[in-house]
Amino acid sequence: MYICICNPFTDTDVRNHLDTTKKSARVKDVYAACSGGSEINCGTCVNELKTMVDTHNNARTIEGISQKMNDVTEKNKETV
Repeated sequence: MYICICNPFTDTDVRNHLDTTKKSARVKDVYAACSGGSEINCGTCVNELKTMVDTHNNARTIEGISQKMNDVTEKNKETV
């Protein structure tokens, strides 16, 4: 599905970019990466793009918390 018509890119383009991003993302940066460096034009795509970026960022946060919890659990096992 096309996310942006002004500077055409799809949800697949956005997902592919986010999948390669190892840190939290910003809408502006994702837009630039997927549009070939263009800036946001009319803005009708921003809500969908923001939802995708928020989902990515939330997943990164959950992964980080889960990893820290696993680290603490392993450290506690060593001390018992």
